[in-house]
Amino acid sequence: ASAPQAAAPAAGAEQDEIDSLVSALEGQRFDDAATEAQRFIEKHPASPKLGQVLYIRGRALVSAGKSDEGATVLREMIAKYPKDDNVPFAALYVAQGEYLKAHGPLTEFKIEFEQAIPQFEKALEAFRDVAKTYAADAQVAPRARLMAAQTLFDMRRREEALAEFHAYLEKEPQGAYAGQALFQTGAILAELERNEEAKEADARVLKEFP
Repeated sequence: ASAPQAAAPAAGAEQDEIDSLVSALEGQRFDDAATEAQRFIEKHPASPKLGQVLYIRGRALVSAGKSDEGATVLREMIAKYPKDDNVPFAALYVAQGEYLKAHGPLTEFKIEFEQAIPQFEKALEAFRDVAKTYAADAQVAPRARLMAAQTLFDMRRREEALAEFHAYLEKEPQGAYAGQALFQTGAILAELERNEEAKEADARVLKEFP
């Protein structure tokens, strides 16, 4: 009868550590989150929360710009804990890591546009795969579709990006990323010199997503 009581403080301590990890992640202290997560893994190798902690560590590493290391952790998490609730998001952040490996160096002028294209292609394929695999996930699938559209935009495939953003808006007219999708739609239309349509999109952004 005493065993559950003895186990309770340890379980509570683990949860406190996980709460701290989540706080670091949400506070964008990604290096801290990754380091604390690794410490948790070493300290609690048999914890039932390891799937969640591996996800936090992998996501933190990707967000800190350590895409390859983060993707390795996330793939390990998906393989070891395929039924964990965080698996769809883990797959999304693997794809996000592929995207950042092109987007980061390009925006920092470390590589030329043409050098970024092969990596953007990998990211596009990854986002589309996530959207297909987790089509029933109301949070992950829309975000993956939006990022596929954004990747096409970054690749200067404007007509394809426009079609993807339109498709997203048809499915998610009031979705979490609808305002962003509509804004990007207006930007693409302006680049294509479809000025009246661009004005309409911009007006909708101001009206529907002030």
